Amino acid sequence: MIFVDDETIQSLNRQFLHRDEPTDVISFDLSEDERRREGEVYVSVPTAERQSRDYRTTLWEELARLATHGALHLVGFDDATEEDRQRMHSVEDELLKTIRSTR
Repeated sequence: MIFVDDETIQSLNRQFLHRDEPTDVISFDLSEDERRREGEVYVSVPTAERQSRDYRTTLWEELARLATHGALHLVGFDDATEEDRQRMHSVEDELLKTIRSTR
């Protein structure tokens, strides 16, 4: 997990995804072997702060959601379609429930 500012994540978004705007989370799959997953997850802290206010949650909960979302991308989940987004969101919710119950 790499925490960055909006400028940095916008630069990554522009360079690698050709979208010239900040985003909340970007994942990069660095795996050389499908049996061992490796990658980097970049999270914009300022965006997470804004979203935590918008979603009426804590910053910690929003950072956990974004970390989970990024990790799911690394293991093959996608959110390109509405159906994919709903499925991914459902898995995020289940994982976050598990994380909360172990604190």
